[in-house]
Amino acid sequence: MIETNSTGTAELADLKPSEGEYFYTDKYGLQQYHGQNPDATCFVCGQRGRSSYGYHHIHAIAQCLAAGKRIVAMFKPEACYGPIPDICLCPGVKVIISACETHEHCAKILLCLTADGVITLERISRAEKSLVNRSEFNELVAKAAQHIWSRYEQDRSQHNWCDAWDLFIKESGHIPSLTERTERAKHLWQERKDGQATEDWLKAEKKVAALYTVDAQ
Repeated sequence: MIETNSTGTAELADLKPSEGEYFYTDKYGLQQYHGQNPDATCFVCGQRGRSSYGYHHIHAIAQCLAAGKRIVAMFKPEACYGPIPDICLCPGVKVIISACETHEHCAKILLCLTADGVITLERISRAEKSLVNRSEFNELVAKAAQHIWSRYEQDRSQHNWCDAWDLFIKESGHIPSLTERTERAKHLWQERKDGQATEDWLKAEKKVAALYTVDAQ
């Protein structure tokens, strides 16, 4: 259901969904800003201005000037910049939400929650609290575990290669051929793979749990 507010000709474009406001991320999506901007304020913690290096910004389009002002009012003071009129967006306007480096993941949550083009106070609150459901949490852990695995995969292969040499020397008393050593290294890889995958998963779970909270609902 769409409600229309019309207090005059200038307000004809002020359309809004039954809850919240229309909020469309533009082609820039989430950007990291490396210049100095003392006004950059994190929408999660409110940190401002010591340095904006590493701050991340969501660039979004609001329905109109009035809607943009209502969106700005949903956030902490100065965490949402705008509304900014743009002749290319007319009658829409741009709003920009800032997040410090520590809370980049919260900005990503907000982007996901508003992918349908609507922003609400409840969605902002979920992003601020880093709330994700269990399936989203597991997906994040799986991605983090894969990253950990990939990061150390070459080192693990090297360890197996070295261990294969040592085992041949201890067990058979002879220096292994290249083929023997390669086969033993492959066997070691398979033997250790499941245990390593479990270890990587636990590391990833700990890492993700430090950033995100699983919604109890």
